[in-house]
Amino acid sequence: MNKSILMLLASGLMISFTGCMTYPLNDTQIPYRVTHFEGFELEPNMQIDIQARNVYTDNWETIATTRSRYRTMGELPILDPVTGLEFFPWETWPIWIAPQYWETVAPNNRVKCQIRGLREDGRFIQTYNMAPDWSDKGALADFGENGNPDKFITLWSY
Repeated sequence: MNKSILMLLASGLMISFTGCMTYPLNDTQIPYRVTHFEGFELEPNMQIDIQARNVYTDNWETIATTRSRYRTMGELPILDPVTGLEFFPWETWPIWIAPQYWETVAPNNRVKCQIRGLREDGRFIQTYNMAPDWSDKGALADFGENGNPDKFITLWSY
């Protein structure tokens, strides 16, 4: 097989294993400890659980749940330009992240919270350090440049 076919197969297989969270990005400062979460899945109607690490128990607890959706009438499909795979968006309502998920960081009393996304099949959702741009090189190559290798993101607040 030639290199481009192998790349298409590899990227299609890798992307199909997980969805992605495109907002918030890793190390984002959020005001008043309130934010929403959004991203994409390769399957419609996939349940997404947003979890935060409880700093007192060290357990991951679900703080929001949503599902990926079909596109609405008139909405153009979101396609990976390299693989042609369609992405299905998901988003949560804005939520206030409770105090048990925030850890104070000295010396300036900022607080940090660790967040991860989990699919209903138990697989982690990929996150980003920088805003993704799949427009020319595709999702897999972009994740290599802008993706977060950790299974969680850190949010900051006061």
